[in-house]
Amino acid sequence: MNLNHYSELRRQALRVFLAFLSLTAVIALVAVLGANGEFVLRVLLSSLTISAASVCAMCCAAYVEHGGSREVGLASAVLAVVAGLLLVAVIWIEPSSEPVIKLAAMLGCTAGFTAHALLLRIPQLPPGQRWVTNASTVAIAVMTALINFLILFEADGKPMGQLIATFAILSGLGTLAIPILLKLRGPQEEHRAPTHPGGPVGSGPGASPDAAGLSLVQVDGHVFEDATGQRYAVHRLEDS
Repeated sequence: MNLNHYSELRRQALRVFLAFLSLTAVIALVAVLGANGEFVLRVLLSSLTISAASVCAMCCAAYVEHGGSREVGLASAVLAVVAGLLLVAVIWIEPSSEPVIKLAAMLGCTAGFTAHALLLRIPQLPPGQRWVTNASTVAIAVMTALINFLILFEADGKPMGQLIATFAILSGLGTLAIPILLKLRGPQEEHRAPTHPGGPVGSGPGASPDAAGLSLVQVDGHVFEDATGQRYAVHRLEDS
């Protein structure tokens, strides 16, 4: 899949989200008017579940579009879809098997927090502050593992609750700190573009006046970064 496919995936996920969000509003109105309570509740929960899965898929596609790992983004999007379908099945079928219900809850939890972590990795902080992003990712991963442990083994007790609350607070702190640090960034020194026979990326005899102002430095593979910290995925047109 190239970047155009991920852009289309994000657009389709947004359309699905809006459609089921509208359906949720209609169902809520029907419930207020006194329709069959159990049926309306199931449809409402199904719509909310599909909307949540669509948001997770959008986050994964956006992560790839901004230079993230395609494998990680695709695997996370597939996880969100599988978790959403399994949760909808549990809502309607009401399986008597407890392991199936636990599996659905664990997949849903993992998909949601994975999308959250990928969303936090889209903004590119300066090198000296990127530990905040990494620490937030670790906190989310540990919190997800603890919640899944709680679901699977039905662990009880104050220590487990305290651990989950601790990492939830750390995750929330990172979620708030990353956009604030981006806003606090001062003027960045202009990055020196990589040396090419034709000059920096975005310059040269054939470049347009607008493109001449774009100077990119290679970060990793096809990923390049401009002077403001924004990242770009650069590919040869023949490879698209």
